[in-house]
Amino acid sequence: METHQQQKRDQQIHYKQIGQYQLIKEIGNGQFARVYYTRSVDPENTQEYAIKTFQINRLKPENQDQIDKEINILLKLNHPNIIKFYEYKKTQNNVYLIFEYCELGDLENYMKKYHDGRFPISFAQKVMNQISKAFKEVRRLKIVHRDLKLANILINKDLIVKLSDFGFAKHFEENILLQSYCGTPITMAPEILKRQQYNEKCDIWSLGVILYQMIFGKLPFQPPKGANIIDLINIIDKGKVQFDNLALIPQDVIELIEKMLDVNVQKRMSFQEFFEYPWINVKESVEEIKTKQNKALRFVQKYIFQSLREDITKFKKFLNETKVIIQNITNDQDNSFAKNCAWASLLILLLKTVKNMQNGLELVLFTNEETYEYIKAPFPKEIQDSLKEECKEIGKNIEKIECDNTELQKNSDAYNMLFICLLHYADFQLINEYLKGFDFLSKTRCIFKYI
Repeated sequence: METHQQQKRDQQIHYKQIGQYQLIKEIGNGQFARVYYTRSVDPENTQEYAIKTFQINRLKPENQDQIDKEINILLKLNHPNIIKFYEYKKTQNNVYLIFEYCELGDLENYMKKYHDGRFPISFAQKVMNQISKAFKEVRRLKIVHRDLKLANILINKDLIVKLSDFGFAKHFEENILLQSYCGTPITMAPEILKRQQYNEKCDIWSLGVILYQMIFGKLPFQPPKGANIIDLINIIDKGKVQFDNLALIPQDVIELIEKMLDVNVQKRMSFQEFFEYPWINVKESVEEIKTKQNKALRFVQKYIFQSLREDITKFKKFLNETKVIIQNITNDQDNSFAKNCAWASLLILLLKTVKNMQNGLELVLFTNEETYEYIKAPFPKEIQDSLKEECKEIGKNIEKIECDNTELQKNSDAYNMLFICLLHYADFQLINEYLKGFDFLSKTRCIFKYI
C-alpha cells in the first residue's frame, strides 16, 4: 500500500526505461529489492508489468546466488495460479525480473483494504482452492517454497490468486531433509524455528497459518510485542490453536486447520491429504458454471437493461423539454452568457456517459456478494447509439463557451440551471476541461452516475 511520501516521490521522480519497459511508479520495496509498476513503450502492447529490481552493489554473494536460484525456479513454473515470469535483464549495476502485474496487490493488503482484515469463509475457501492448484504444480516439480505468507500471494482484478516470491524456494527430493534457516518467522514451521531438519510439510504449516489469518483476521500464535524467536517457539509448543466464534466456523474447516498446524511433523497433514481434502477440493462442473452465468445474464437483460431503457426514454424526454426552454432563452440575442450556459449544461449532462460508452462501459453484476462472483455484460448498442446521437445534436448548438462572471449573471436562470446540472451530473475533470472559465468550478467536485 502506497504511503503519502511514496506518492509524492513518484510525482517528483522520472523513472527510467529498461529496454521496452517504462517504469511508472514504485509499488513495493524490501531489504534488497524494489518493485515498480511498468508498461511497455510499444503503443500496441497494452500489457501491464511488475519489475523487481536489485542493485548489485548492495548484494552479498549469497544474495546473488539466491536470485540466480529464484530465476532458475521461475523459468520452470507455468501455471494460472503462479505469478507469470516473463524474463530477466542484467546490467552492470542492476538485475531486473519482469513479472505479470496483479492490480489488487497482495492478499494481506487486499484483506485489510477491502474486507476489514478478514475474509468470509466462502472467499477463503476460493483462495485456498486456487493455492492448492498452484501447489500441485510446485510439488510436481519437487519444489519447497519456504516463505509462504499473505504478502507473498497476489491477486488480480479478476480475483485470480497468484503464488509469488520464490526467493527462498528450493528443489527438494523426496525423503531428503532440509536444514537451511529461512523464511518469515511468524509463519515459519516450528521445526525450522528450532533449526531442526525439515521437509515439504513446512509449507503445509505456513498454509495453515495463512488459512487461519484469512478466517480469523489474526495469527494463530501471536507473540507479545518485543518477543523473540524463543518466545514464539514457546507459545507454539504450549499448545493448541484457539478458535473464536466456534459456532460460526464449519467443523471441517476447524479440523483442517488443526491438521495443518500440528507441531508433530509426522502427524501433520501431507500435501496429498491437503489436495484431496473435501473443503479445499471444491469442484464445480462447467455446466453448473454456465447455468449460473446464463441465469445472471438473463436477469441483466430482463430487469437491468429494461429498466435502463425506460430511464433513457425519460432522459430523452427531459432533454427535449429542456431544449425548448433553451431555445426560448436563446431567442434573446442579448443574453449570450445565458445562451452558452444553457447549451453547455446539456452537453455536460451527456459528456461522462458518452465517454464511458465509447470506452466500452460494462455493467458488472455480482451473483454472490460473499464470494465476489460476478458476470460482466456490455451495455446494449442501441443505448450507446442513442446517447451518442444526442451528444452530437447538442454539440452542434455550441460553437464556443464564453462568459463574463458578473453578479447579475450569477443570478440568472441559466446560471442556476447550469449549476444544478453540474451538481447532479457533471464530472469534475470534464468540467475543468470544457469550462475552464468558471471560477466557481474549482470548488465543485461532482461525479456523473447515470445508473
